[in-house]
Amino acid sequence: MARVPPTRYFDSSVLIKWVMNDPEAAPIIDRLLDDVRAGRWKIAISPLVLVEVTRERGQRVDLSPAAVIESFFDNDAYFFPREIDMDLGKAARALIYDHLYLRPNDALHLAAALDLGCQVLYTYDAELLRLDGLDDLRIEIPRDDDLSDLPLFGDQTP
Repeated sequence: MARVPPTRYFDSSVLIKWVMNDPEAAPIIDRLLDDVRAGRWKIAISPLVLVEVTRERGQRVDLSPAAVIESFFDNDAYFFPREIDMDLGKAARALIYDHLYLRPNDALHLAAALDLGCQVLYTYDAELLRLDGLDDLRIEIPRDDDLSDLPLFGDQTP
């Protein structure tokens, strides 16, 4: 398992809510991103996020936030990517076998977060939220009150 400094995984639903400026979610996500911009931690992602963020599930692509998306993902210092490879695909497939309701992309996100040793996977996806606690991974909706108990860079040895 690849270990990284304290990192939190964002699945696509989190960044979609931020890009779409969701009135409830965006301010909380902004506060999380302030810590990222300050270098306190990095966002673990899979390359799936780069394409999934272009639309909400079941919706057409809205080009109005394209500049925000491009600008955000241009800053490589914010991210710790977990590339998709055969090992990740096999891990995701095993997760689907164990949790038959998981969609393939969600299984890839979950496998990536587990492989990276993340403490938390932030999501708004109900199917992923059902798996909170799997292999000690917190899977939760971003909240203001969950920011203080996760270590920042330098607080934990990888």
